[in-house]
Amino acid sequence: MICISLSEEFMRFGQLLKDHDEYSIEIVRKKHLSTLFNPSNINNPALAANLKKLFQEMRADLPFSDDHIALALPPEWFDLSRNSVDKGLSPENIAKVLDWNAAKRLGAVAEQKFIQHYPLQSPTNADPEYLSVSYFKDLGKLLQNAAEPAGFKIQIIDINLFSAAAALERLEQIGKNKKWGVCLVGEQKHSLIVIDSGEFRQLIQFEINDLENYSILRSSSADDIGEKIVSEINGIRTFASDSLSSVDRLYYYSHNVDSGFFNMLLTYDIANLKTVNPFKNIKPVNMYADDGDGIGAMCQFIDLLGLMFREIPEDA
Repeated sequence: MICISLSEEFMRFGQLLKDHDEYSIEIVRKKHLSTLFNPSNINNPALAANLKKLFQEMRADLPFSDDHIALALPPEWFDLSRNSVDKGLSPENIAKVLDWNAAKRLGAVAEQKFIQHYPLQSPTNADPEYLSVSYFKDLGKLLQNAAEPAGFKIQIIDINLFSAAAALERLEQIGKNKKWGVCLVGEQKHSLIVIDSGEFRQLIQFEINDLENYSILRSSSADDIGEKIVSEINGIRTFASDSLSSVDRLYYYSHNVDSGFFNMLLTYDIANLKTVNPFKNIKPVNMYADDGDGIGAMCQFIDLLGLMFREIPEDA
């Protein structure tokens, strides 16, 4: 399988190979996008041409022939919401309620989007809860039109933070009773998901505005847990506090190895605030090294490993 992580400025990809019951990561690479991969460019012919070119270059770089790809994309491309429905509804009525909620939330663009609902584990006797995820159908067309000329078939589309969380959960052996988060650090805009007792709880995006202030840009729910975490991060960076108590653990990584905020986080010595090298115990045969081999450079590929873990059994 070919696993690809797209960020605003880069395409990262890796090839996972299975030989009988053995798995190996044959190659990990990174390529620059000349046109920014963000929603404002969804109908920009320059982005379409750039993606098509990179898929063809990737095909030439692969050490083994492979047609199936899994993609992890930035959260900016998705709308997420957490919704509850009344107990006792039939599957058909649950779907109707969730679709109605999504249409109300999305408004006029609802018909332009692909919408899917995922059940979440709910406490006993509580109303069932679902995670609703949507993205523009034009995004699917953009990616398909870029991949098909190079002979690729898209099998999976995921959100990069969710793939990163899947990798961290296995690498760090995070228990199901833990409340933890993953922060994707940019330069100005940052994204954060919170996992509580093994289930998605919230996604937020935020900005660090100046030396003291931050702002929440969007949130998947009215829950205040995400803002509590951001407030604590802000307190740490302004030296108002030196601890993180709103979650058991907070992991961070960045697709921008030159991000000032990311490199500042790397200097902190806080027990439950950390990043990881995804390839510490799983060594790729041919590893991208232009950014160095330190933890700050290696963590940018963690969502790739999360995609690969979909194929690699835990006992492999």
